[in-house]
Amino acid sequence: MEQAGKTGKKHGDRRRLRIQPPPAFSGLRTELFGNRRAVVEGCAGILEYESETVWIRAGKMILCFKGRGLCIKCMDQDSLVVEGFILSLEYMT
Repeated sequence: MEQAGKTGKKHGDRRRLRIQPPPAFSGLRTELFGNRRAVVEGCAGILEYESETVWIRAGKMILCFKGRGLCIKCMDQDSLVVEGFILSLEYMT
């Protein structure tokens, strides 16, 4: 019997484990640059926008940025950049 290696596949077996992200996260990508900037790709619109909170729809998810002096620096069809002093980021389904 062959043992599984660290990569999660058996030695000599060419099949690889592929895990699909849950549907709620499908197409969503969030990059944080410290606590001053966030790039969100895969968003579907802004639900609420104030200097202390930014609510964003992203598929079946809602993202909520909380902080101080938050602003949307740039935005296109499915991505945006939030800048300011980011205190928290919540993902809600």
